[in-house]
Amino acid sequence: MRHLTLYLFLFFLPLFSCGNGTGNPISSESFYDFELEQPSPSKKEASFSVISWNVKKFGASKSEAEIEVIADIAKEYDVVALQEIVTSPIGRKKVAQLVDELNRKGASWDYIISDKTPTAHKTECYAILWKSSIFSRYGNGFLWDTYSTVFHRIPFLLRLKHKKTNEPILFVNYHSRKWNDNPGPEIEKLSMLPATFPDDHIIICGDFNVEYGDDRYVPLLKNKFSPLLFDGKTTLKKKGSVSGDYMSRAIDNIFMEKEEFDFSASGTEDFVPRFSSVAEANGVSDHLGVWGVVWVE
Repeated sequence: MRHLTLYLFLFFLPLFSCGNGTGNPISSESFYDFELEQPSPSKKEASFSVISWNVKKFGASKSEAEIEVIADIAKEYDVVALQEIVTSPIGRKKVAQLVDELNRKGASWDYIISDKTPTAHKTECYAILWKSSIFSRYGNGFLWDTYSTVFHRIPFLLRLKHKKTNEPILFVNYHSRKWNDNPGPEIEKLSMLPATFPDDHIIICGDFNVEYGDDRYVPLLKNKFSPLLFDGKTTLKKKGSVSGDYMSRAIDNIFMEKEEFDFSASGTEDFVPRFSSVAEANGVSDHLGVWGVVWVE
């Protein structure tokens, strides 16, 4: 079930509390209900959809039925950024199985899986999938190891070229350290991406492990990034009724450089109603996919 968010995020940096990066709320954030304009015909042709999804230990534990659910949702998007692919060979095999399933649903897909994140902490791989009719790979993907001592799981970067506009876009796939291990320093380093890659149009997809409206996002906001989601929880409780309150926290998002992109819609993909219980739905993931429709300005 696709949930739409039709909001415009309006913020004025001089009014923000700079925050101390310890999880305080931003003092003067403003979220206004707003009817978003649809892109002009020329922009609509260049628009694309992207979904970011922590797919929870994507490997041997994923059944064929669960992969089918993921594919059924992912097929609606042009770019799919997945976090938490297990590092054993079965993780790569399961991603290939997912792509095979997508290819049977009407479009042709390509994909890349990162090397495992080299760290003394938890390690994983990332995957990025894309419709080959919309994008082509532009160079090699790489783990951004400039701040390897800061990131517990180094972000994976990949450029894809939009075939209609010939514009390369730098996708950043990111899974932060645990929420209780202070992700703030990592988010601050993400804010340095535009200075590091000044010629790129940058979109950050990921599980930030930080609630919306937290002051640890201020470095990203000050460096001209805007979130595509502004409200709504994105993680699941471990159990409960599918007709009850089964959502937990709002920590997954997609950030775009707001001077480089615009967007017409965003939201979450709630797959829980497909199941008889929340515990069963957790087999797919304990996160919802978060998505947006964007275009380069």
